[in-house]
Amino acid sequence: QAILAQDSSNQYRSFLYVLLLFAVMGEVVSTCSAEDVSDDEESSDKEPGKARYQALPKAQVPASCAGAQSLRGLNVPLQHLLSPLRSNQHALARFLEMLEREEKMASDWVVMYHSYTSSALVYEVQAAIANVLFRFGAKYGSLPRLLKAPFADLPDARAVIKAFPSWPERDCCDAFKSVGICCSTSLISKDPEATPTEVFLRGYSASTVTIAVVEKLLQDCGASKWTFFAGSSVKSLAADILAAAARYDLPQALPLTSQRLGGHLLQIFVHRNHVDKWAYASHPYGHPDGKRRPLGKHLSGPGPIAGQTRLIVNPSVFMRASAARFYVCSADETFHANRSAFQDELSKLLSPILGTPQTRERAAMGVYAGELPSWWTDLG
Repeated sequence: QAILAQDSSNQYRSFLYVLLLFAVMGEVVSTCSAEDVSDDEESSDKEPGKARYQALPKAQVPASCAGAQSLRGLNVPLQHLLSPLRSNQHALARFLEMLEREEKMASDWVVMYHSYTSSALVYEVQAAIANVLFRFGAKYGSLPRLLKAPFADLPDARAVIKAFPSWPERDCCDAFKSVGICCSTSLISKDPEATPTEVFLRGYSASTVTIAVVEKLLQDCGASKWTFFAGSSVKSLAADILAAAARYDLPQALPLTSQRLGGHLLQIFVHRNHVDKWAYASHPYGHPDGKRRPLGKHLSGPGPIAGQTRLIVNPSVFMRASAARFYVCSADETFHANRSAFQDELSKLLSPILGTPQTRERAAMGVYAGELPSWWTDLG
């Protein structure tokens, strides 16, 4: 173990990661102990079509993930840490990728996790628009907030904390939801509301997002001013987007079934130089948590890291790779594999509002509340 700890070469870390991944994917398995199996799991082998739950390897945290924020201060077997994912090999592989990414970026970045379900289509459309207009990395991650106007009065975490006492509905009010999202500070540790390992497969949603939200987004980006597509309308474009989402197997565009896995998880890296401006430690419903303030210091501490944050996703900052990085994964394996192609399809569908310099400028003005930022240039 001492030799492993001392050898930090990238080649050796990659080797360990591959070994661990093979173990998790079923090359090395063992029988669950009684305390690791719930009542539902004990009876699952009696139901046709259900694979018997198999335990994860009982190894400790691998060297390739040792510096991960989520694992800091923990000395718990992976079997226990990832057990809520059960035997879903796709989910296990995605979580191991996220832990390794945490380790690789730990020196300069803190990480937060945003679980979502019903808002998936809106996030995807916003990412596609931001990719064309601002070179946002839509192939890697979705984008929770795009429109700039709501941030005029609530530009950052300090402004949100100041306004918070005046909100009877706390973070459920429209003012907060237009600028902020709820996040967990660990991929694994217990969260008061949405522990990622527990909500990833089936999803987590505190509100319902309908196709009307997509229509409103398109209008704000200039679609309502079309004069060159006879018979086109915002509603028809939104319907085409929804149909494309169904073709690429986005769960939220398909009929709800008990077998469909609808969860999505956004891994958000925020540069350490920016974290306290844009996020604050919080309790459920957005109540500030003074014990973990300043948040940046807490997230840089020895751990264990746990608890919630409220992240103010100001697009002026969060579309810049120097300040934030987004990586998304989906519980539905088919959509996860199709997502890159779906983003390409969205770009084609959005050509009426993004396909020419004139329409792109109009869309950018819509995103930025009617006034182009001084730094903007057409990237089309």
